[in-house]
Amino acid sequence: MDHPGLVKSSPRWRVGWTSLLLGACLLLHLTTSLVGWDRPLVGHHVFRQTQTALSTYTMVQDGLKLDYETPILGKPWAIPLEFPLFQWAVAGTCRLFGSPLDPTGKAFSLLFFYACLPLLHLLFGHLVRERWERDLLLCFVLLTPNYLHWPRTFLIESLALLLSLLYLHSALRARDKNALGAPWLAALFGCLAGMVKVTTWAAFLLPCALGLLRPMASDPPAPRRERVLKVLRLGTLLFLLPLLATSLWTHHAEEVRALNPLSREFMPPGAMGDWIYGTLSQKISLGTWTRVLFNTHLFSLPSLPEGAKAGGILALLLLAGALAYRSLPLRRAQAFCLAAFLLPPLVFTNLYAVHDYYQFANGVFLAAFLGLAFLSLWGRPWKGAWKALPIIGTLVLLGGLYGSYLLHFQPFREPGTAIASVSEMVRTRTQPEDVILYYGMSWNPSIPYYAQRRALMDPLELPLDDPRMKAALEALGKDPIQAMLITGWRSQEFLRERIERFGLGFDPFYDAGCFLFVRRGRWPTSPAGKN
Repeated sequence: MDHPGLVKSSPRWRVGWTSLLLGACLLLHLTTSLVGWDRPLVGHHVFRQTQTALSTYTMVQDGLKLDYETPILGKPWAIPLEFPLFQWAVAGTCRLFGSPLDPTGKAFSLLFFYACLPLLHLLFGHLVRERWERDLLLCFVLLTPNYLHWPRTFLIESLALLLSLLYLHSALRARDKNALGAPWLAALFGCLAGMVKVTTWAAFLLPCALGLLRPMASDPPAPRRERVLKVLRLGTLLFLLPLLATSLWTHHAEEVRALNPLSREFMPPGAMGDWIYGTLSQKISLGTWTRVLFNTHLFSLPSLPEGAKAGGILALLLLAGALAYRSLPLRRAQAFCLAAFLLPPLVFTNLYAVHDYYQFANGVFLAAFLGLAFLSLWGRPWKGAWKALPIIGTLVLLGGLYGSYLLHFQPFREPGTAIASVSEMVRTRTQPEDVILYYGMSWNPSIPYYAQRRALMDPLELPLDDPRMKAALEALGKDPIQAMLITGWRSQEFLRERIERFGLGFDPFYDAGCFLFVRRGRWPTSPAGKN
């Protein structure tokens, strides 16, 4: 892409400064990622982190499985969601080398993210011309708050992004006659990306389609039949084949989850459309898009409400657009990046409004949008002391992004003493093969994961004679409930019914607002308030 404001030769000061800045951003990202590395998986979206970790833990114990277990909703324990490529990598490493699970999962996530950086550097070449420009765009990726926090968590996001970038890179090479294997590689990476996380793969369909169609429009004239066949061939490989693989995996996972009585209630097959896509009212709601903007965390100040922070982010984006306004190629590149950023939340509206880690998929386009604005400053032929202006402006914005990360995410890295102490209480008062009944924690697997105990979690607190709860208890068969953990207070009738049904002791163990009732005769009872 040619930039009218950029001179064709790259002055050494630009190349030197952007290389130095990229190295500094990489170092800052790594050192930030290692802060609190040994802390447990607590804090922001701990639900999803420990769910992934618990699935991986079962594979460390029992071997790698396709229908992997997440033992939180009773038997059968398998309730698969994503294709377990990430879990296989982490569990296989732990089984082979005996490495601890939490750090291994974090390390794989971080390594997958760093593997994305060379691909992003290559792909940014479709937006800008020179290497120093791509270096600058990569700096904005590294210091975007979501990319400072989520790569060092126990999540599949980094792997899904890596596979999607490999898919896009291979797809863009598919039209090169010398890259004979590129279409098949793109199909392979597309299949894996879609099965691992379809919402991440979907974020790259627009860039893939535009990247293929734009050069096709400028191809030398060819017979219509030949052009149609070429489009059909590439479309089948790059879009239909991954979509088919993703659909087959999704159907299989739904069938496996349907075998679990409670999973049928919380994740009914084919009935999660509103949760995934949102409603029409959400899609046109100012509040929804305020939340989507807030979830970028580009601007954060203490005591400001979400709406004010979203307003600050919108002002930042408008400023970025104004900086690039004088350059038509930069405006076009920014328009593409903005469209690629907004399309995923427009489709998967509820997911993007509720979970900020979903912006791991489309955040690269937002980071590139900001970086392109500052290229308009860097590309002008500044002289003398004015050469410092783009450097200072870029450092101020990058420093602001890092400060926003510290204000929003750093508090979530404090150690979770409550989860640790309650998990220890469960682990020391029950046996490894026991099944624990949980109330008051929805189906958050944090305590089951750290207690290393299988769970039957009842978010709806169903009566024991409810058909769904009866089916879940009957499915346990020879593994009856051996203990019950409750968060908060419950009525005497609620407690008595369950204590008598499962033969639990009347004097619970207590820690951090949680009461643990264990089967009579298994452990010495303890007055409530003591562990």
